[in-house]
Amino acid sequence: MYVSVNGDREGRVRPVNAKGLLTGVYRDEILLAAASGVILVTDRETDRENGYNIGELEIAAALEKECNYLEEQDEFGGKGVWKPAQLPKDAE
Repeated sequence: MYVSVNGDREGRVRPVNAKGLLTGVYRDEILLAAASGVILVTDRETDRENGYNIGELEIAAALEKECNYLEEQDEFGGKGVWKPAQLPKDAE
């Protein structure tokens, strides 16, 4: 599942609250996917760190903190592929 988030622009929708936890539709959809062990795809690490993609940075932090996901390299050597640190019991 691909996750895209608003960058640093006026009127953007933040995907996390002040504590860094997912909110709104981001919370609903990402937690549902994470509970099923879905592989998530975000912007690559280099694209997230360009100063504009602050929403992508927030999502990356939430995936680690709240969903227990780890970022892996894709087939081209970049990061942006997220997998659960542990598979759900029914997926094993």
